[in-house]
Amino acid sequence: MDRGFFFIILSVLPVVFGTSAQTDTIRSKFQRIPSNSMRGAVVKEALGELSATECAQACLDELIFTCVSFDYQTNMLKCLLYDQVAETMGGLQHTEGTDHYTLLKEGLLGRFLSYGYGALLFRSRVEYIGVSLEDCAENCLNEMTFTCHSFDYEYPTHICHLYHFRASHTGGISVDLTNHITHYERLLGPLIRFFYGTPNAAIKLGYNKTLLRGDQHSCGALCLFEEEFVCRSFDYDLSTQECHLSTLTERDTGGLQTNVSQLMDHFEMKQFWDCDVTLRSHYDDLSSSIRWPRHYPANQTCDYLIEVMEGNIIDMEKIHFNLHLPEGANQSDCTSAGDTLSIWDGKTDNASLIGTYCGQSAFESITSNGRHLLLRFISDASGSDTGYHFYYNSEWPCQKNFSKPGIFATPSHPHNPPVNHKCNWNIMAPENYMVHLEFLSIYLGWWSLLCKNAKISVEAIPDESNTSVEAIPDESNTKVFCGFMINMQPFQSPGFQVTFSSQLDKGSGAFAYFWFIRDGQGNCSTLVRKEGFILSPGFPESPQRSSVCDWIIEAPEEKVVEIRFTSFDVGVRPEMEECDFWKDHVKVQDGDSTTSSIIARLCGSATPLAITSSRQSMRLSLWTTNEVDYPGFNISVSFKELTHQDKHGSMYVIRLGKEKGGTLISSNWPFYNIQLGFAKWEIEAPPGKVIRLQWTQFNVSGEASRTCPHDRVFVYSGDDIGALFCSNILPPPVVSQSNTLNISFLSGFYRSKAFTGFRAIYTFMDKPEITTAAPTVNSPTSAGMHSIQGSLKLEKMPFIEDLNNRSSLAFRQLATSLQTELNQVFAVLNSTVKVQRFTPGSVVAEVVILAPPKQVVLPEEYTSRLHDHLVTTNGALGNFTVDVESIKFYQEKEGDPPSSTNVAVVVLAVLLSLLLAGCLAAGVFVLYGKLFRKRIEQDDLTRLQVTAAQSTASNVMGEELVYDT
Repeated sequence: MDRGFFFIILSVLPVVFGTSAQTDTIRSKFQRIPSNSMRGAVVKEALGELSATECAQACLDELIFTCVSFDYQTNMLKCLLYDQVAETMGGLQHTEGTDHYTLLKEGLLGRFLSYGYGALLFRSRVEYIGVSLEDCAENCLNEMTFTCHSFDYEYPTHICHLYHFRASHTGGISVDLTNHITHYERLLGPLIRFFYGTPNAAIKLGYNKTLLRGDQHSCGALCLFEEEFVCRSFDYDLSTQECHLSTLTERDTGGLQTNVSQLMDHFEMKQFWDCDVTLRSHYDDLSSSIRWPRHYPANQTCDYLIEVMEGNIIDMEKIHFNLHLPEGANQSDCTSAGDTLSIWDGKTDNASLIGTYCGQSAFESITSNGRHLLLRFISDASGSDTGYHFYYNSEWPCQKNFSKPGIFATPSHPHNPPVNHKCNWNIMAPENYMVHLEFLSIYLGWWSLLCKNAKISVEAIPDESNTSVEAIPDESNTKVFCGFMINMQPFQSPGFQVTFSSQLDKGSGAFAYFWFIRDGQGNCSTLVRKEGFILSPGFPESPQRSSVCDWIIEAPEEKVVEIRFTSFDVGVRPEMEECDFWKDHVKVQDGDSTTSSIIARLCGSATPLAITSSRQSMRLSLWTTNEVDYPGFNISVSFKELTHQDKHGSMYVIRLGKEKGGTLISSNWPFYNIQLGFAKWEIEAPPGKVIRLQWTQFNVSGEASRTCPHDRVFVYSGDDIGALFCSNILPPPVVSQSNTLNISFLSGFYRSKAFTGFRAIYTFMDKPEITTAAPTVNSPTSAGMHSIQGSLKLEKMPFIEDLNNRSSLAFRQLATSLQTELNQVFAVLNSTVKVQRFTPGSVVAEVVILAPPKQVVLPEEYTSRLHDHLVTTNGALGNFTVDVESIKFYQEKEGDPPSSTNVAVVVLAVLLSLLLAGCLAAGVFVLYGKLFRKRIEQDDLTRLQVTAAQSTASNVMGEELVYDT
């Protein structure tokens, strides 16, 4: 088919077929898995010959039972309904001529695409035994030792196989299997939000464009941003990794091909049904007319408010714009056009109107002056078309004059700034006010230390009428900064001109915020050297407006400062968010300097129970705007002995709880932290509750490490060994088993690198019922299996305490890596290696090898194979070095069953031994009873007290950390 004829078909199809409302009804409710059917018994067969759409509707309309899945026999047009999903029926089976449909998953499984029956033609990186399908999906999402892209799940044995690869990397999946297994692929980026996926399928007609792309997700992005035509679907070739874009969908082509010669996955774009919504984004997103990429409906009026973060502006670009224009109407004057799009530079239609657009005439790009754009789309009944499709992103303005308190940053912050760029920001305070300017972070790369390639210049603009004001304490009114700086000394002046210039795209740029302070009220600092109370100015009345007040608290020598919040009401706190820099708040710093680490920003009425400094001093700062309507605070101050310290030094402590959850952040978050520091958070939930810690951001020590020798986060409770985290990968959630949880953070060990730290949300939940019958993650089962015991010594690896704890990150990473290497060596023996424990002596790994009961392999065979492998690699086992002489595999001898005569002899011998021992003991007690009666009573009492204490501690502690993965 030539290109011209193909595009003629495209122009006619929307009119002939209309919108694919029926197909979209199925796609919005069910996932289709071609050539698969349910293993369980049919609950109900719908009567008559039905289409797939009618079968889906029959499932949704079923009244006798809750239909959650169905099989559709494409050749016989039969519809088989089920009240269960494949996970509870033993999985799916490969069946030509039948497609299985299951309700779209929510939660974790909704982030995966099911391929139905089959498995990858590759050995898994990690394996879990005795876990549910949902746990398998969560383990894949939370895997920290590699990026998990897919998993296979075996239903009878509940074994979960995690892979770094996808089906496209291994040439597809295999269905020539003997066990019940289903393959799932992880969806990333645009595929989750914007597309429905169907594995092993393709559209029946040709494509508009074919490109070579790395994966399905890049292919999805190409479809979303295609400008030459409206891309509605794409097929991805698993074997060639080609991306085929099309304007057609399943409905337009009369269905999908499911018996294609090549391995293909089909994805169709979801329709945009939003109308009258607020679109919030911190980075970039899409805005489209209702029902895009299909024709929009008639007689619609939809408002779309785009809102980005404070201090940002909106850059919006056109991808497509095609509104119906009545005959005789002029698109240069949209007053006579029935379908229009109007855009205002603000939050309401009272803001400045940027323009009204119609037909095919629209802007190429527009930029807002603030953080809002209002879009109003209107359609009449005269006709319809595809509508509009825009891309917008949130950006820091490069040129701006400020007249209100706020924030600014270099373009693309916190990412690399653009090359050969120059920005100017002018800040002028109102009459009788001063500008208080603080840079929280300047990171222009270590290579900019000479200020040649990138720099920030700050020029003070003095008030000529006020000669008493000393702006920047320097011979010049201009300061130049480059390299890496955080928590700098603040500046004050009636005005500033800040300039940024860069010739490199290195570092993250700069971030600053500024305040307007009444002239003469800028200095309300107080030195506190006694225990007592600190009250905000005027408490309980509102404090003075537009001011920054500091309290520097100094404790006596060898003591630290502890503050508690008797009363606190300052500004408004965003829900589950940190306090805004540019609004009313209290800043707490661990030290007396303005450059000391920021350990908390407090606003609203929610505060920690207490904050304890790590050193002799603490700094409190109250920042108020011109809109003050709150009573302020009453804070108690006390001096304490230093009790929180470890081998590295003392640490500051924040106590959290007890009524409701909240957030916790590392010092100086979200900016880089290079100062050496130690922190601890103590969370206490109400009685009967446990604590769930969910990480939302995590950037500590860069790449993951088994031992975390530098910056690290340690989560524990009581005397439990706990869990150790250090990476730039989001750790799995942590759930305590008691109502307390402690988090320690050691930072600043890297001097040549910088990391932002972490942010987490903690919530309180009812304590779950714990049963001993529940399957244990990562624990091997030997039921019906032939087992071999073994051990080997890993050289050049120090033993750390965390290797004693199977739940710790160090144990999981080391065990997983070692199991992978050993399984590859023993692959031909059809065996599975599981690490049981690590013991000191360098590091000695004790393992168990599980093999099918009919397959008997002598321990010597395992020893010989591993020995030969290590000889050829000079002792290397992957990244490990193994002591060849330490290898030992053995099988415990069970012997023959004892006869009845032997049993009787053994029982008689035991009874005689017990009788003799009893007589001797009685003689001893009679002989020495009186002499040692008091000492025996004392020992018994002591032993009873110790036993009771141990029992109580055991009941209280339990297993302190439980991963909900």
